[in-house]
Amino acid sequence: MHVIVPYTDISPKTRLDSTLTASERSAFAQAMLYDVISALQANGHTVELLTPTKTVTHARKRVNESDNTDITAETTEMRSASTPAHETAVEQDAESDTHWSQSPTSAVSITPEVVMMILGGSSDSDGEMSIQHRNNHKDTTQDGIQPNQITVTTDDRALTPAVNGCLNRLSDPKAQFGELAVVMADLALITPTAIERLFAREGDVVLAPGRGGGTNAIVIRHPSFTVNYHGASYQDHHQIAVDASLSVGVIDSMRLGTDIDEPTDLPEVLFHNSGMASEWLQSVGIKLSLDDDTGRVGITHQRNRADED
Repeated sequence: MHVIVPYTDISPKTRLDSTLTASERSAFAQAMLYDVISALQANGHTVELLTPTKTVTHARKRVNESDNTDITAETTEMRSASTPAHETAVEQDAESDTHWSQSPTSAVSITPEVVMMILGGSSDSDGEMSIQHRNNHKDTTQDGIQPNQITVTTDDRALTPAVNGCLNRLSDPKAQFGELAVVMADLALITPTAIERLFAREGDVVLAPGRGGGTNAIVIRHPSFTVNYHGASYQDHHQIAVDASLSVGVIDSMRLGTDIDEPTDLPEVLFHNSGMASEWLQSVGIKLSLDDDTGRVGITHQRNRADED
């Protein structure tokens, strides 16, 4: 299965701002993305990151800086993802490394080092774990990732038009896609087993609803289907499929249904994630805590003294 994973590092996870700083939220989002990609690749699925241009630009600059190279010397090739048979006219600003394309959705030719930088850089004071540490991390379900097998597509539009731009391939005979999946980057509880349940379910459209009424993962096997992620998207997606006379499958899964948005979601990561996300939370002093009054499990955040200064 070819899987599109939307991701942005532009002010991610703002609803966690009462618990994590801005840089911590970025590092945590990277750790969850790493776990999602690792779970997808564990069973041989191909991964395509769908991300804003700024995310790629920032990662490329960090790689260049770490290699002590001149950013302005780098040349990037971009082509239209929606019309792969044709080269898209691209202009590049050498100083800012910013690109403009005639097509809003563009496949980007970048190195594995840049892909890994998108997933997280070297260790810093906010607890961001190094790339080498992440790829050395192994457990029973996830065994590192293969950055050379990850493709990257940039799109600066909102989530709905960006994903629909990718789904246009289903109606393009040259693209040769009979089905596509979209899996969100904040499904920290995801496992290869949960993914296979999703992909094995029959239906022109298969939905994995989130706890708040959203759509956390979706499989599309018909070109007439389009997504709409605004509001209670699970109901909207179900209705879109019905209106198009498409068969619908639904996966009831705790692991696929739990996206991490609020501080109250963090205990679920510590309980059920055996990958980088739970390890990252513990590395910055976040631990499980029992509220004696309510009997509910929450978290405590014991920051390092250096972080508080």
